[in-house]
Amino acid sequence: MIGLEVEEVIDRSEHLGPFIVGHVIDVGPHPNADRLKLCVVDTGSERFEVVCGAPNARAGIKGVFAPIGTYMPGAGFTLEKRAIRGVTGYGMLCSERELGLSENHDEIIELGATAQAGDSLVQ
Repeated sequence: MIGLEVEEVIDRSEHLGPFIVGHVIDVGPHPNADRLKLCVVDTGSERFEVVCGAPNARAGIKGVFAPIGTYMPGAGFTLEKRAIRGVTGYGMLCSERELGLSENHDEIIELGATAQAGDSLVQ
């Protein structure tokens, strides 16, 4: 047994409560931007169109979805409905940085096959 001292334990579940599992069911090109995609995300009870620039966004994956009104702890803002290059997005597929988990912003988080659309991230 090793005796290590812990200075602080951070419970991130308080900030991650509003985030849910989103199943990306369709991905298409953005009509006004080469590097953006239009994703349809199923949350179990609703479907949302999301504008996403992540290279790993594709149909079939399950990711972390933030609905409109969610505070983004890693970015310091509350998500609002807004148009991106002329297309309105109704939520966000999140990277680790948006959740405040790391500085990785290169791709959205991919969850395992057992994740169910609509489940809370902090169950």
